[in-house]
Amino acid sequence: SVPVEWIGRRVEVRETKDQIEMQLDARHVVRHRRIAEAEHQRITLAEHRPPRGQRTPRPDPHPEEHAILTTAPELAEYVAALKQRSRKVITLALRQLLRFVREYPREPLLGAVREAARYGLYDLDRLERMILRRVTREYFLLDRGPEEDD
Repeated sequence: SVPVEWIGRRVEVRETKDQIEMQLDARHVVRHRRIAEAEHQRITLAEHRPPRGQRTPRPDPHPEEHAILTTAPELAEYVAALKQRSRKVITLALRQLLRFVREYPREPLLGAVREAARYGLYDLDRLERMILRRVTREYFLLDRGPEEDD
């Protein structure tokens, strides 16, 4: 383990018979005694754990969220509500919504999202069916015979 502040930074690791040494720079070195039985196990020293209840906030939104809002800023409210109410892991839900934004025509997508938001619907599989129903009606117009006209 290394101090919490080092997470995400490149360190140099040296391994000897008795210890493992991790070095961030010339002044910051962490040494651990080697434990022979701990092969393929994770051992974290107590001083390397983050303070209880103090989690660092995520600095940037998910990359998928950023891509969605860049492409379709109209979905900002739906994305915020989806993050709070979705039953899926939020990363997977955002990836699925990003796929909708990239694959489906804009108007059926926005219409389905507006309708889903109005009814508090955040099940993305059902949202996709709503989008497909709109795409089918608006984009795949078939010639109807005189007996089929309503």
